[in-house]
Amino acid sequence: MTTNLRQSINNPLWRQIQKLVIGGTGAQGLAVIDKLLAPAGDDSSPYAVRVVTRDP
Repeated sequence: MTTNLRQSINNPLWRQIQKLVIGGTGAQGLAVIDKLLAPAGDDSSPYAVRVVTRDP
């Protein structure tokens, strides 16, 4: 169990801040997603984004 936890913590996605965008296919949602995924100082986004839409 400890090994699995250690592997999870070392995973880069574990260190990202999780964000959920509701309505991510509309104009406002797409703009929010673009800003969240824009690269930070080290050319990567600090956020992991999930999107909820009503039309799959």
